[in-house]
Amino acid sequence: MTHPFEAEVVEASLQDWLERIREKIANGYSPSPCEVFDYPKPGFQVRPASRLELPDSVVYFALGQHVLDAVHESLAGLVNIDYSYVLRPRKASVPWFQSRFGGWKNFHEMSLKRVTRGAAYVVFADVVGYYENIDLARLRNML
Repeated sequence: MTHPFEAEVVEASLQDWLERIREKIANGYSPSPCEVFDYPKPGFQVRPASRLELPDSVVYFALGQHVLDAVHESLAGLVNIDYSYVLRPRKASVPWFQSRFGGWKNFHEMSLKRVTRGAAYVVFADVVGYYENIDLARLRNML
């Protein structure tokens, strides 16, 4: 959910906008509270969702970029784990995550193969509403 002119406003003075973020980081960045709302799902259901302010999204993405190699190293030794949104191998031209449709299809196919080969356990998990449960002060101190 974005404001219809958000990108145009930022792009009009992108370097100044990025410089203001750099200054905030240098002075002890503090994220804005996220907006939490119910996002509609099929069948008249809803799921909790959150919307970050654009500067917070940029900062979190930059932090993710900074730790991406360490995350890949940590995941490299794991086996027999499926992810519906698979963290893709790091390549400059490839997005971090697969599309949700391709990711789900791969997850489904891999899971079926492992079950037919005799997998002892199958675990399904849906991480919903994680952001509003992150202790931002603790995360900032850890980073």
